[in-house]
This record gives sequence, structure tokens and C-alpha cells, in this order.
Amino acid sequence: MSFLKGMSILTWLVLGGMGKDRPIWIAREGNNTDAVVDDELASPLGRTLIKGLTRQVYRRADCFLVNSHEMARGLGSRLGLDHRRVRVIHNPIDIAQIQRLARAPAPGAPDRPYIVTVGRLEHQKGHDLLIKAYADSVAARDLDLVILGQGSREAELRRQAAQLGVGDRVKFPGFTANPWAWISRARLFVLPSRWEGFPSVLIETMACGVPALVTSCDFGPAEMVQHGKSGWVVPPEDPAAFAGAMSHLLSHPDLAAAMAAAGQARAARYDVDGMVADYNTLFVEQAAARLAPQRVATPISAE
Repeated sequence: MSFLKGMSILTWLVLGGMGKDRPIWIAREGNNTDAVVDDELASPLGRTLIKGLTRQVYRRADCFLVNSHEMARGLGSRLGLDHRRVRVIHNPIDIAQIQRLARAPAPGAPDRPYIVTVGRLEHQKGHDLLIKAYADSVAARDLDLVILGQGSREAELRRQAAQLGVGDRVKFPGFTANPWAWISRARLFVLPSRWEGFPSVLIETMACGVPALVTSCDFGPAEMVQHGKSGWVVPPEDPAAFAGAMSHLLSHPDLAAAMAAAGQARAARYDVDGMVADYNTLFVEQAAARLAPQRVATPISAE
């Protein structure tokens, strides 16, 4: 198995000289490759070249494995992959461990009620959109906004919060080894991402019994929750919609509580034991396909 585009390109180069006796190759992708390339490279030519190379590499793998069904459809189409070689296995979440850690103390957490998000402080995660939405919502009056994580944009985000008049209420605690203790004490978890693959923190939040507000970005979040039932979904890149949703959920605690309960029940389907079984099925399937190439297996983990 190779993981993500960089290691998959290297694997392709290594396996290229091994001929027909090379091992079975499963290329696993866990992110929106086009969005990542666009974010990493400013040059249009560079973007075109890397996307073309990535397309060729992933088409050479025996199996293309992704962690969400939305990604399977989206990347499968963009990369021109044979759908018979595409498989989906979600990220494994140790539900019992998360719930145990969620009950631990959270030193440093605000005394005031708060909203929380967790993620790298980078463009992908949309914290700038979140701060704008927070400043425009009813949440800014009574709740703090806690942004757990580290990254290159922290100074910029702090300046933005100050300029919007909420600098004293937007908290940047940095990295914490136990974010679940903070999440479990929050009134609302928010995920304003511009793109994702399969944000494990969303399932972890649901396992903690906290209501979640997410964007319908490519890929994953909208697949992981049922809008209005186990979570709330708004369009990406839309601070006004995000602000309105925050205000709505915070003003309707019964709805938020019902979503939290439904989300906790839904999180169980992503438990690590099921994912381990799926990987076992995948490895057996791929070995059998090498022995009988004409056999086409049924994709696993179909929803």
C-alpha cells in the first residue's frame, strides 16, 4: 500500500522496473488531490503537470482505495479510473477510547460556554470563514470560539479576529494531546473546511455526543452526517450561511440535543473493528484477483 500522491508516485517509480512479478499495489488516497495541488502550487503549468502525473500513477495501481464514497465518485471521475478497481474504507475510529478520553479533565478550557473546531491552521480548514461567521452570529455575544490546532496562519487569524472586534473571544490554545476533552464540553462543534477527504474529527465529535455543523465541501462531511438529523450541513465558502446555521442551532437547544444523540448513534458504524474487517476483506480480494484476474469483486463498504 502507498499513501497519498507523493508516496504513490515514488511507489510507481519503484515498481515500474519489477515487471509482471511486482507485488499487488493498493494506492490509498485520503484527500482531495486537485484541491491540494491547487493549494500547493501557484504555477498553472505546474498544477497541470502534477495533476497529469497523479492521474497516470493512480490509473496504474491494481486498486485505488479512498476513505469516502464521495471521494470515490469525484476522484474516480476526475482521474478517469476504472470503477471496478475503486474501493472505499472509512478511517478507523476507536470509539471507546475517544469516549474515555472525552471524560478526562480539559485544563485551560474557557470558563464561558464555547464553540470548538479542531484542525491545522491552514487555508484548507477555512478558519478565516469561521471567524467571519462567528463575528456575525449570535454566538459572539455569549460564547467563546476555541480553535484547537497549529499552523502557518495563526498570526493572520488572530489579526482578523481583532479587526472584527472578537479578538478577546477567539481562543487559540494550540496543540492539545486530548482534544476530545475540549470537544465534549463544547456547545457546538464546527467544521468550516474548504475541502476534506474524511475528517476523522467529525466522527470523533459525534462519538462524544456533541452537535456538529459542517460544510458540504468535497469530500466527506456531508456523507458522514444526515442533515438536520445527526448534523447540520451548509455550503462551503459561505460565511453568511455558516453564521445563520450557528445562530439557528444555538437558539434551538432541543434540535441540537437531538442531533447530538443521533450523531452519537451514527458514529458507531465507523468503529475500528469494522474498518479492520474491511481491510481484511480487501487484502483477500486483491490476492484472489491476482490468482484469477478475470474475476471482478464487488466493491466493499457500499452505502
